[in-house]
Amino acid sequence: MWRAKRVRIEHGDGIGRDVFEKAARLGLVVIQNPTHLAIPPIAGKKMLDHEIVLKGFVNAGIPLAFGSDGGVAEQNPFLNLMLAVLVPSDPSEALTREQALTAYTSGGAYAEVQDQHKGRLAPGFAADLAVLSQDVLTVPTSRLPATTSLLTIVDGEVIFEDAMLTSPH
Repeated sequence: MWRAKRVRIEHGDGIGRDVFEKAARLGLVVIQNPTHLAIPPIAGKKMLDHEIVLKGFVNAGIPLAFGSDGGVAEQNPFLNLMLAVLVPSDPSEALTREQALTAYTSGGAYAEVQDQHKGRLAPGFAADLAVLSQDVLTVPTSRLPATTSLLTIVDGEVIFEDAMLTSPH
C-alpha cells in the first residue's frame, strides 16, 4: 500500500542506517538537499546529531531524489552535484556523478509519480533538457558549481536561451 503511494520524506538527513530495511520495504522515497551535507562542525561538535547518508540510501534500494528549497547558493544544482559526489562530512557516502544526476532527473520524476512521463530522454516523454556550459561528467569536481545552462527546454518549449547562442559571431 505505502509503496504505491510513494510517500516522500523531505530532508532525509535524519534517516539512519538503522531504519534502511524498513524504509526500503515501505517504499519510502527520500528527497535530499545536498547542501545539508556540507555543514561543518563548530568547536568540535557536529551540527547534526545523526549521520548523513547518500550511498547508503542507494545501496539499500531506497529511491533518492535531489532538490533544493533554500537560498540562492542552495538552488545551484551544480553546487549540489559537487557536494553529492564529495559528501564533505563523510566521503564514504559520496555518489558517482551518474548516481547524483539520476537523483536529480529520474529520481525526482519518480518521487513526483511522473516517471512514466519525464525524468529521462525517451520517445513519448516530456522533452526536458538543458545544454550546459561544461560536461558535468568530466569537468574537475571543484569546477562543477560554475556550470550554467546555455539552453533550457521544458516540455519541448525553450524557456531559457543564453545570449551567447543567439548573438551573431
